[in-house]
Amino acid sequence: MRFRCASTVMILWVSTLFAQDIPLVEKNIGYLQTGISYQMWKVEPNVDAINQVALPTYLVYPVSGSVTFNVSQTPAMSWWRKDERIISSSDTWAQLNIMLTDHALLNVGLALPTGKTRLDTSQFTLTQAMLSRPVYQYQLPQYGQGFAAKSGISYVIPLAEKIFLGTGVQYIYRSAYYPLEFSYDYYGMDGLMHSSTVNEAYKPGDEINILAGVDFLANRDLSLTLDLMYSYYFTDYLDDLEVFSSGQRFMAVASMQYQVTYGKYVNSRLLFRTKSRNELLQQSHLQNPATNYNGAQVEFTADYKFYESGDSGVLFLFDSRFYRNKYTETPGNDLMIGGGVGVIYQLNRKFTLNLNAKYMFGSLNSGERDALGIITYLGFTMRY
Repeated sequence: MRFRCASTVMILWVSTLFAQDIPLVEKNIGYLQTGISYQMWKVEPNVDAINQVALPTYLVYPVSGSVTFNVSQTPAMSWWRKDERIISSSDTWAQLNIMLTDHALLNVGLALPTGKTRLDTSQFTLTQAMLSRPVYQYQLPQYGQGFAAKSGISYVIPLAEKIFLGTGVQYIYRSAYYPLEFSYDYYGMDGLMHSSTVNEAYKPGDEINILAGVDFLANRDLSLTLDLMYSYYFTDYLDDLEVFSSGQRFMAVASMQYQVTYGKYVNSRLLFRTKSRNELLQQSHLQNPATNYNGAQVEFTADYKFYESGDSGVLFLFDSRFYRNKYTETPGNDLMIGGGVGVIYQLNRKFTLNLNAKYMFGSLNSGERDALGIITYLGFTMRY
């Protein structure tokens, strides 16, 4: 029996929590997927564009009929100005998915700290102020984040012939790491020049995720899904001092797949994400600010396969993003909209080539600054 509801709860579980995770596939199917992506965002009136070239690589290996082993890794080069660039990789995620029964799945994973840490000030600014701005959705917004481990379990219940309910819970542990390192000189009270180095250990808070999802197979041409996720974050520490506690996150994703005619289909996805107030270090302890600076985030994407030739085809792509940005230093909304084209070319039963390109445009901070982006990808998938 195929593990039902893999398109809802489980894909949400393993693909949205970490950018480098791998979606679950059917039993006994393995694949290698890799390619090269280029993303560029240019913000006026800034002269220099924010660029990234990445090589996302995913491996799914079926160990047995009930166990799959996944590995993901993304080397990337990011640059902004002449002297502001990073060449490194993501942390490496290794994960086991174990089918306990036809309805239950156990998930265990480790993040090996292969990504770059101890960034200098220009690299830290590039990642935190630019690559990590959510609306850009860079392939690799963060490089090294230290060792991490996760484990969870999910269960699928058939409610009716065409309706399936999935639930799951997951715990993520994160270790301390050193995100920033730089040295500076200063004059002391003795009138002499001294040197000092900033190199403090940062411990991100652990995380608990609770998930639920519903699959509805309306007919042979239409399927609908709804996924819900609640995330609870523990406190962050800087050298054993409580400095930050993230607000709790709620996310809902509604998806539709509709086959217009044989071989031609429409996929659409609507995502809503919101967080409660963060707690910040004020004087000697964490406090809630008077305003919740975590704005709501809404994304809508769709693709339409309008040309079909066997397992190959051409797709129209649509992408829109609305992020409510309430931070005091950059108030306003981020709005992006765009589209492009995608090509799927089936070389044979094992090899598939993938190409897509999108052009995005919009504004940051409620029109204070215009922005445009180019997103391209060329890669292949090998099944075995």
